[in-house]
Amino acid sequence: MGAPDDPGYSIEQIDVARALTLRHALLNPAGPGTSVVHAGDHDSASMHFGAYRNDVLIGVATLIPAQVPGAGSSVEVTGVAVEHGHRGRGIGHLLLDACIAAATDSGAASLTAAVPALAHGFFRHEGFGRVGDPYEAVDGTPHYRMARPLDPDSE
Repeated sequence: MGAPDDPGYSIEQIDVARALTLRHALLNPAGPGTSVVHAGDHDSASMHFGAYRNDVLIGVATLIPAQVPGAGSSVEVTGVAVEHGHRGRGIGHLLLDACIAAATDSGAASLTAAVPALAHGFFRHEGFGRVGDPYEAVDGTPHYRMARPLDPDSE
């Protein structure tokens, strides 16, 4: 799905506190707040993006500098989440577009992600390919390591 037609949606860079608050509410509301904190979230080079609808934060995604063997300079997209009532409307696409643009602007050669199996199709649709075998995340859910090259001339 492409970008939503609703002009009430916008993507903005947000601070880490806002990103973590929404990420916790959407990805692990029953767990401790620390369960959704990723290494690098507080790094000054990390960037957090929020999706807003009529000034209400409804989605989040984070870019973290990554050291991935064989990937050259890369950036990791993590913590992508959208409020249940706004899913399927292209908000994830908008968030990922913001991440791709920022990663490309940073000079990174690739964008990587640790993707839950349930989100595998979304990331494939967005140009990511699987790298390696599936694995089990700390919470026991199946995940895939995925990556996509970044073309500085395409943005």
